[in-house]
Order: sequence, then C-alpha cells, then structure tokens
Amino acid sequence: MKSVSVKSALLLSLITLVALLGSCSEDTVSSGGLLLIPDGSLGALPVQMTFPQPVQALSVGSEAVSRGTQSRLYVGNRDQFHMRGTLSFLLQLPSDALVVSATLRLFIVSYENYSPGVPLEVGVHLLDKDFVEKEVSWDRASAAEPWLNAGGDYSPDKLLGSFEYSGEDFGNRVIDTMVVLIDTLAINQLIRSGGSVFPLVLVPGDHDAWFSFVARELSPESAVASQLDLTYRIAGSTTNASFERRAKGDATITEFSGTLDPSMLTVGDTPASQTFFQYDLGQLPVDATINRALLHVSVFDAAYVDTFHVVVFTADSKEYADYETASVNFSQGVGLDTDSLALDITLGLQRVLALGGEGTQYFIGLGSNTAVNVGGYVQFYPSDWPEQNRRPVLELIYTDAPENAKP
Repeated sequence: MKSVSVKSALLLSLITLVALLGSCSEDTVSSGGLLLIPDGSLGALPVQMTFPQPVQALSVGSEAVSRGTQSRLYVGNRDQFHMRGTLSFLLQLPSDALVVSATLRLFIVSYENYSPGVPLEVGVHLLDKDFVEKEVSWDRASAAEPWLNAGGDYSPDKLLGSFEYSGEDFGNRVIDTMVVLIDTLAINQLIRSGGSVFPLVLVPGDHDAWFSFVARELSPESAVASQLDLTYRIAGSTTNASFERRAKGDATITEFSGTLDPSMLTVGDTPASQTFFQYDLGQLPVDATINRALLHVSVFDAAYVDTFHVVVFTADSKEYADYETASVNFSQGVGLDTDSLALDITLGLQRVLALGGEGTQYFIGLGSNTAVNVGGYVQFYPSDWPEQNRRPVLELIYTDAPENAKP
C-alpha cells in the first residue's frame, strides 16, 4: 500500500507540474533548450530600399572659411591652391628696450615638393594690422574687417627675413626646426611707438611645393610651437636679456585661383561649399530603425592640398551651416583618383527621422571637415544628370519595430 501511495503522489505531482506549465501564457524554453521569444516581441526582418531620386539636391557656397583652430599651418602652393601662414606675437617690453637680435622658430612636420631639388622660397613680412585667429581668411583680417589687399596687408618690399626650404634634411625626422633671422629694425620701431603686437605673414614664392608646421593648438602646454626669441637690453645698460614668446594666434589663409563647374554638386573647403540632399522617407514604417544608409555618388572632379575629408550633418534649411555643432559622423576621406564614393550617412538619416517624421522638412548635409582640410573640393554628378548611373543614389537597410513596442 505504501508503494502505491508513493506512486500516486509522484503521478499527482507530475500532473500538477504539467498543468502549471500548460497554464503559462508564454513558453520560455523550447524542447531543444532554446529561448523562445513571445509573439509580437520580435521585429521584422531587415529590409533594403533604394531611393534613386532625392526630393532636392543642391549646393550652397559661402565666403572663405577660417582655419584658426587647426593643429598645423601650411605655407606654399599646390596647383591652384596658394597658402600663407599668419602668426601674431605679444611683445610686452619697456619702451626704452633695444632688441639686438630676433629669431623665428618654426617646427616643420610635413613637406611636399613637386619639383625635387628646387627649394621653396619664403619671405617673412610684418602685417599692417593684427588678425582674429578664428575669423581670419584670405579675404579678411576679421569678420568685421576685410584686408585691403587679399592675402594680407603688408609691404612686399619690407622684408623682415627669408629662408629656403627643400626638405632634404627632413628625412625620417618627426619634426624639422627652421630658424629664421628677423630684422630687428621693425621690432624696435614697434616698441618705441608703444605697440605690443607683432603680426607676421609667411609668403611663399611661386614654386609648386608646400610644408606644414606645428600650430599652437596642437599642444597648448608644449613648447613645440612657433616661437619668437629676442635678445634685448634696456637703454643705458650693457647687460643683455633674453625673451621668448609663443604665438598668441596663428592660422593658414588659402586662395583658390581655379574655376569649378557650376552644374555639379560641390563640397569644398576652398572654395567653401556644402551640398544638401532631401529625401521623402514616408515609405518607411513610422517606428523603423535605420541599420545602414549609404549615399552613392559619382565623382566628377576633386583636388586638394594635403588631404580632404567630408563630414555629414543635418540641417533644417538650405543655408550654409555651421555643421561643426551638428556633425553626426566621423569624416570620410576622398582620394584624387576616386571615381565614386559610398558615403555613410546612417547617423544623419537616423537623426532626420527622429526630428522630422518623413524627413521632408530636413536635409542631409555634406561639408568639408575644416578641422583638417586646408584647401580642396570634390564635385559630384547631380541628380538630373543624363546618364542615370552617375546620379546620386541612396541605399538603406531598415528594421521595423516589434508590434509590442509600437504605440
């Protein structure tokens, strides 16, 4: 009798367990030990879509951009790009101080010479007025004050110093130091007049070559930046004193002397231009997630000095934008021999959907990464180009939200 009651108890327990499992509204474990996801909790499979035609695609130009926040300065020429370096030093010396020697030190980090063996000649001139580091460009000293002469106001015949650079001694060095002797007459005249700011411009010759050197932004706490070393004495004294200053401001100013095809879409640094694309995303489910979005463009032409990178940003208008505050992805490089680009605009498109539903009131913008570009542009074929295979095409992959997650 005891064994029968035990068997009955075990059978009852098993039936109860099966009943309990059967009463659950959701299965959690399959017979194979796999986790089962309840119905309505799994999103749809990824879907690929192609948008062969944007609602709008256009380019917007602007005045020259400033490069006062870059970590390097450039001097020289490449094809139709011409670069000058501007430097400004504070000289807080007594009015009766007499400067007996002055040396400008530049720390060169890269160099290109398109006619090997022919050095690049550079002249150092005193600017007639100081500039604003984050506003200076080829055309203006500041946002409120244009140069009287494009490229900086200075007297070409008043040379403070000069040097030649061929890059032959650069070799495998990380940094090559260029030492330039500066005429002290202009410095002493400035001191005697009560001036305390010493703005300079480095003007290259016509030779097709360039070099870059360390700007003060590269490492603000490091001594390796453009430096002015002075030796002076006070009137009536026979003892010399030394004085050194890092630049208080520096920037590259760049001119583009060529022309662009106005029928093409342009992203440029010099000349400054941004391109805007607008797409109707109403075909996408309301709660879809963009897994990947690539904008395929065919390159008509490209040119740059050292490097050229494109950034993606979002905008609510077709006006030239300060995309640095709205950039949504890392910059993407462009090569001189590039025929086509697949620009990753995933984050930009996600942001457009988050901001504007179907996206028709927002734009995907392409701009130059002014943090690294010193001069350059890339032109794309437009959306109405006769050859359809050269038109911009948007390809994206999205996944719809699970039913249980929808409002």
